[in-house]
This record gives sequence, structure tokens and C-alpha cells, in this order.
Amino acid sequence: MTEFHSVRAFAREEPRIELIEATLRSLLALVELEFEGQPVQVDGFRLRNLEDWRTARETSLQLNLGSLSTTCNCRCEFCYEQGNPPGLFETEPRFVGVQEARVRRKYLHDGRGLAHESKSSFEPLTNPRFFDLMRLMREDDPEQLIELITNGALLSEELIVRLAELKPIWINVSLNSSDAAVRGRIMGDRRFGQAVRVPEILRSHEIPFMGSLVPWPEQGLDDLVRTIEYLDAHEARTTRVAMPALTRHHPRYSPTALREWLPAVKDRVEEVRRGIRTPVLISPFTYVTSSLDAVVEGVIRRSPADVAGLEIGDRLLAIDDRQVVSRAHASSLLAKAQPSGRVALEIGRDDAAFDVVLQEPAPGLDVYPYRPRDYRRLDFPGMLFGLCLPGSFHLSYVKRIYEKILAREAKRVLVLVSSHFREVVADLLAGLPLSSGAELELLVPENRFFGGDVDIGDLWVLEDIVASVRAHAREAGLPDLLVMPDSFLSRWGRDLLGVPYTELETVLGLEVALIPCERILV
Repeated sequence: MTEFHSVRAFAREEPRIELIEATLRSLLALVELEFEGQPVQVDGFRLRNLEDWRTARETSLQLNLGSLSTTCNCRCEFCYEQGNPPGLFETEPRFVGVQEARVRRKYLHDGRGLAHESKSSFEPLTNPRFFDLMRLMREDDPEQLIELITNGALLSEELIVRLAELKPIWINVSLNSSDAAVRGRIMGDRRFGQAVRVPEILRSHEIPFMGSLVPWPEQGLDDLVRTIEYLDAHEARTTRVAMPALTRHHPRYSPTALREWLPAVKDRVEEVRRGIRTPVLISPFTYVTSSLDAVVEGVIRRSPADVAGLEIGDRLLAIDDRQVVSRAHASSLLAKAQPSGRVALEIGRDDAAFDVVLQEPAPGLDVYPYRPRDYRRLDFPGMLFGLCLPGSFHLSYVKRIYEKILAREAKRVLVLVSSHFREVVADLLAGLPLSSGAELELLVPENRFFGGDVDIGDLWVLEDIVASVRAHAREAGLPDLLVMPDSFLSRWGRDLLGVPYTELETVLGLEVALIPCERILV
């Protein structure tokens, strides 16, 4: 049964369900259904042949289940979910059930699974059937690396022992502070003492983990540094510092709260990360730099890159005798080399260059946290051969933009770009050999829907773009062609509200060209 009230949550990922709802509502406005002489109140509909609804391009049950819970046991002052506009994501049902998981497993094959709702994502361990769901994931793929994202408040040692039985597993712990009192205050965690011990316990059971922090002004920079050092002392695989950004709906949003804080965080993190072994990455990394250079931003402990002596700041000049042109290009070349377990690099350091060969460790060798002894697969997120290369703008996007302009023979082109990439995109597009008389401008749409401090292009909605293009047109006139990234759209070309991007052509009266792009958020 698909309830009418939750259809909107499917509209972005499977808009045909929305069409079915609209059709049924129009029919029910004209007829009244009866059963044994009594009126029947229709409140939903059932999809009969589920094999026809395997439209989600997913290869694991974990991905296809999505958020296991839409409730939480903490109340973090900086929680992103608190700031979501009302009704944006579904919060019911609160938990994924075992029956639903079994049905989804049945119809997950050939790289496709059942479509799912856009749901809020909170603490998975609050789901009373959490371990039943985890066991189903493990049965579905005995070798799959299961990723668990948790605030750690419920991670007792007994529970961690049970998780260790599900290896290979990788845990992202939102620790935020290694000081129990600070954590309790900024996260509303009543079990703050238990959570602070989680990194130590995970290490003792050889479960690789990443520590996550959202640096909050009330925490202070000194506590931030101590927490990063604490995670390093317990051999976190990596540490992520996720910069806070509050929407206008967030109860703690104020226009100037983060303006001076975030630059101070960046400077302090840049300072401390050079004195420890655990890679520390700021997210989004564009807070640090918009450069495309293939510079090593961290080296995972006991990885091939670490064994070879590579360091933060090293430049990747060539990979397997191919010259590296950007960070994204380097990641692509490393991914191609990964199956062989060996890669040859030319490294630039200071004013010198040297060659090095990276070799993956033999199976069964304990190189925790890079790979524990009983982990066969190395499909941890990114960081190939232990090299941390944060995602960046791909040079291929510029080629695609140019091809769109030539194909449309456009004379006045408006390119939409996130504020995080405006500088680098402007430099790259300035060199395009446009036809005589052609003009190209960049426009950074304002995130009005979310508002507040949100400035990520991946979180645009189409109404943001309409408002920004119209404001720009009042000064400069409408362009012939609007070029924009597709990273904020679903595979059906719909935004977070389920609106198709083709509405832009109708509303604005101009041609729109999409550029396939990766998201910088995940």
C-alpha cells in the first residue's frame, strides 16, 4: 500500500507514482466506490507487479534501504535535519521494517532495485530491528563492506562486539567532541560518557572507523583540536570536519553566527593536521581551496602511500607514465590501477621530483586502519592506495559546456555555478574559443529555498534558479541558452521538490542545457 500522503516523497525518485496518484484522485472525484452496499474510503493504492518498479540504480541492499530510521536519540545544536523546510522529507514510517527489507532484497538484482522515498536520515541504531536488518545486508553479500553512520551514543561495547561479527564493516562516528561534558551540551547526548569511549573500543576490536566533527562555536577551537588529536591517538582511518551551514528554518540560525567562525576553523585544522598521522579533511573541501591541482591532502596510516613515505603537500605529477592534469584526473587513474594492486607514481616535493611504486599489502596482513587482517576487499570510500584526494571540479565539464554552446549556436550564454567553484570555472571558461560576438556570463543562484548559510549548488531547487535568472535578466536581458549542472537533480531530472527541470524552459522562455556533474556532498 502506498499512502497518498507519502506520494510526494516518491516524486523525485519515481515520478510515475505521482502520476498514478493524480489519475486516481481525478477518477475518485467523479465516482464513489462501494463494497457490500457501503461506501469505501480510498486512502492509497498498491503497486501490483513490483518487478516493473525496479528503477533505482543500486547494487547493494544497504543503499536500497536508505535511512533505517527517521528519529534520533540526540538533539545536536547544529543538526542539519532540524533545519529542513517543513515537509521536505518523509519522517513516517519512523523505521524500516524487516518485511520491507526482505521484499527489497528479493527485487534487487542486475544493478537495479525498487524505488524508494526521499526520507530524513537520523540515527540507525534507534531502529528496534537494526541487527535483523544488518544481518540481511550481510546475507545479501557476505563480502560487502557495510558502512554505518552513527552518533555513537548507543554504541556500547556489547553492541560493538555484535557489530564485529558482521565484518567487514566500516563505521562513521559523529563524535564532535572528545570531552564528555562538551559533547553532552552541544549534542544533547545523555550517554555522553559512553560515546567518548567508542573510538578506543572500535580500535580494540579492529573495526576501522572515521571520526566526524561539526565544529560549533560553543565548542571552541581548543576542544576541536583536542578531539582531532584524540581520534588520531586511537587510529581513526580518517577524520572529517564537516563545516556547519544552517538554513533559515534552523532554530539557531542567525545571519552572522558562522561568518567569523568558519575561517578560524579552517586555519586551525590546517595547522593541527600536519602534526598527526590521521588524515583530516574539511568538508566541503572547497572551503580550503578551489584549486584543481593533484596535491595529496592526507595519507592513511599503514597504507601503501604511508609505507612509501608520501606526505601532505606532495604533488602527483604522473601515474603509470601518464601525466596528471588535475586532482579528479589523478583519482581516475588511481582507480584504474587499483584492481592490479600496484601503481607507479612520479611525485613532486618542494623543488624536486622522484619516482615511487605503491603496492597493496598481501591478503591476511594486518595493516589497520588501512585494512584489518580479515578484510579482503578495499572498497572503503575513496582514498585509493591510502592517498586522500578530495573531490573537485572535472575538466571534462568545461568540454561539455563548450559542446552545448556550439550545438545550440548560442550567442548569449548564462552558466549557473556554485559559489564554491565560481573562481575556478571563470578561469577555465575564459579560455574557450567562442564564435565572434558570443558572450558568456556566470551566475551564482541564491539558495532562497533553504536560505541561511546554505550556499551549495547541490541543494538548489528550481524556484531558486527562476528567481536568480529573472533578477539577472532585468539588468542584462534573457540569454539564448542557460547551462547548468545536474548535480541537484534526480535521475529523472527533478529537484528536491519533485519539479522537473524542463519547467525552466516553460517558465523562463529559454533553452536549458544540462551538464552531468558529480555532487560534492554525500
